[in-house]
Amino acid sequence: MSIGLLLLPFAALALFLTARRFPIGAETLGLVAGFGLVAMGIGLLNLGNHPCPSRPFLFGPGQVGAMECGGGNPMAWLLGGLAGLSFAVGITLWLKGHAGARTGS
Repeated sequence: MSIGLLLLPFAALALFLTARRFPIGAETLGLVAGFGLVAMGIGLLNLGNHPCPSRPFLFGPGQVGAMECGGGNPMAWLLGGLAGLSFAVGITLWLKGHAGARTGS
């Protein structure tokens, strides 16, 4: 995490310079859609995970002292992936609609 925070400004600058130099096309939208599909896949693979409670957990009367928890919340992966995929598909459809309006077809 600490090295990532140090490299974040350089990554942001590289992204900005690259975005200005190259136009956004189908390849870029495909990359966003691919990231969305991968994130959704990670979420689907982790659907059985239940994050551990942040507060101490006490067993009730008659409960056996065993509890399974661990892993991240899969809904964050699913929703993030769905957002990325929806964004890419929506922009693609919007661009195709505007291209058709310009050519008159």
